[in-house]
Amino acid sequence: MKLDRKIAENLYLGVVSDSDRFLISYTTSKTFHLVADLIDKSKINFTELYNYLYERPYEEIKFHGYLSENLTITENGFAYINITPEILKQYGVDPSTPSNMINDFSNIKNVYVWTFVTFDEKNEIYKVNIRSKGPIINETAANYGGGGHKFASGVRTRNKEDIDGLIKDLDQVCLEYKESLHNLV
Repeated sequence: MKLDRKIAENLYLGVVSDSDRFLISYTTSKTFHLVADLIDKSKINFTELYNYLYERPYEEIKFHGYLSENLTITENGFAYINITPEILKQYGVDPSTPSNMINDFSNIKNVYVWTFVTFDEKNEIYKVNIRSKGPIINETAANYGGGGHKFASGVRTRNKEDIDGLIKDLDQVCLEYKESLHNLV
């Protein structure tokens, strides 16, 4: 397979986004060597590619502010928000926007797990994006018919009661994680 410029750019963007700008713990020196080799061979201008990943319409910036202002954070380190179709319409964003923004909330101090719940009117289903920076969350997601990775999972359900139970269970996961941190000290 010949590595053309477009393929190289997409590979680079995939590595950057999947590694959260090389911040995820599974990023190794091998990752950096492979990316350096990709840049050397393809001569891509990787700094210009960041605009593609991070430049957003003003509506999304305003929506990000809404999310920040309305996020509920429990004493156990669990953050969540229910995003209604009316809010999406008010901010002029589509239903996929929250899932594209969830990783933006990974740096909140003392928050271990955060969740965005969005109701998709077209398909009449709740879409739940869950992220973690410590507690294992895919097992909890699986209890509600979802799945994913240890630190990035999701659930889709038609049942509002599932959402309430999932939020309660994720808060409990955070409590247990928080207690385990204190037991290490």
